Amino acid sequence: MFFAGDTISQDINPVPQIVIAGIFSATLSASLSTLIGASRILQAISRDNLLGVWFGYFSKEESNPIRAVILSWLLVQVSASARHVRLN
Repeated sequence: MFFAGDTISQDINPVPQIVIAGIFSATLSASLSTLIGASRILQAISRDNLLGVWFGYFSKEESNPIRAVILSWLLVQVSASARHVRLN
């Protein structure tokens, strides 16, 4: 069922760059939707006054949770870079 190489789809595709573009676009789409989803959840929790009202702030014209998006982005950056930190 599984092949020894992990690039089998590139090997059998006449245009292997399409596979790389598809992987890149799928990863980007999934990460952006997760980031926006997490910020909306943080905004909803803030509206219920569980974390205070500071994260409940949103832009008036588009109703985007600006502070929650920034906090979610910072948490993603910290957790992504934490694997490069040596604790020894």
